[in-house]
Amino acid sequence: MTTALPEIFTTHDMKAAYIGEFKFSLARDGARLWVTHRFVREFNKFGTESGKFLGTIIPDGGYRPAQGSGPYVQRVKDVILAVGEEGIEFIIRNGKELGECTFCGRRLEDPESVIRGYGPVCKVNHRL
Repeated sequence: MTTALPEIFTTHDMKAAYIGEFKFSLARDGARLWVTHRFVREFNKFGTESGKFLGTIIPDGGYRPAQGSGPYVQRVKDVILAVGEEGIEFIIRNGKELGECTFCGRRLEDPESVIRGYGPVCKVNHRL
């Protein structure tokens, strides 16, 4: 299974995307994406609390689930498929439905931002 997410991240200069219960974020190497759960928390090897790590999306778009991510793998794959079919429009629609910025996860208060699915700063930052 491959996804268009790496290409979308590059095209829109994205660092993160909040899609439903998941956060897709650019890894430190700038080539891979990390998939974490937004609401299920765990402590990493450094003792810092963060979202449960669910795997990596490699540069060619392939998804590699992390050990222990079994209950979430199919839901991650479903999101990956939806992004593949609809692209950035799916990601933005999800932000609209949740009332959160697609790119930074902040709650949207401004009516125009709610309609768009992202705030004014992210609009500029992501060339939309």
